[in-house]
Amino acid sequence: MSNFGFIDETPIAMKRFLLLYILSVLISCTYKKTNYQGAIAITFDDHSINDWYAQRFLFKKYAVHATFYISDIERLSSKEINQLRTLQMDGHQIGIHGFHHLQIPEKGVNRYIKNEIVPAIKILEENKFLIPTSFAPPFGLSNPSFDKKLNKYCTIIREARWNDQHQNLSEYDDIYLKDAHQFKVSSIGIDVNYDIDFYEIIEGIDRLQFKKEVLVLHAHKINKSGTSYSIDPKLLRKLFKYCRYNKVEFLTMNETRNFMTKN
Repeated sequence: MSNFGFIDETPIAMKRFLLLYILSVLISCTYKKTNYQGAIAITFDDHSINDWYAQRFLFKKYAVHATFYISDIERLSSKEINQLRTLQMDGHQIGIHGFHHLQIPEKGVNRYIKNEIVPAIKILEENKFLIPTSFAPPFGLSNPSFDKKLNKYCTIIREARWNDQHQNLSEYDDIYLKDAHQFKVSSIGIDVNYDIDFYEIIEGIDRLQFKKEVLVLHAHKINKSGTSYSIDPKLLRKLFKYCRYNKVEFLTMNETRNFMTKN
């Protein structure tokens, strides 16, 4: 016969359960959802339409509306046109990124618009897309002379910048859209080669707790390659999930106008 008697561990188990329950309540009380006043506009440049379309389920799952700035429009295949149409029907916006992805010159602005803007609009209209109202300059920069001429065709220009000053993203004032009638805004790149991690992006989002602004982000390809001008779908999912938890909306560039005028 064994010398060991049976020990009833029920009281010990109950104590452990109650302790864990109390800890979970305390944690939930201290980890509150943040009430953000602002929103995010996430944009994608160039011609990686297959990549964008492959993540359609991810955008839909987190109710994310993006703006896709298309370049090299003259070589759109019928498959890519259909994919873009589907993305547009999902609520995404199609913008212009130059007919041949050429840099805006200091002189010859009229010629640039004639060769790079007008044909892009024409092709999109011929293929039954909504008239594009937003332009993202190839290589990121515009100039006042061009802006004045482009105002006839577009309602907003989205420039691009690097984290060249290596500071908190919230300190880059130009990457926040602040007014419903603002014609130009910059964006910060979040591709792998921009060397900005998830927590640095959160620093930029944190500014939206206190101001009714729209943080503008840009990327290019969406895949797991780790190459320049690509972003991993895992990072996007993490970002989308964080914003959904905190009720931060993702808007197209067009949608930012209505958002800024809401009370």
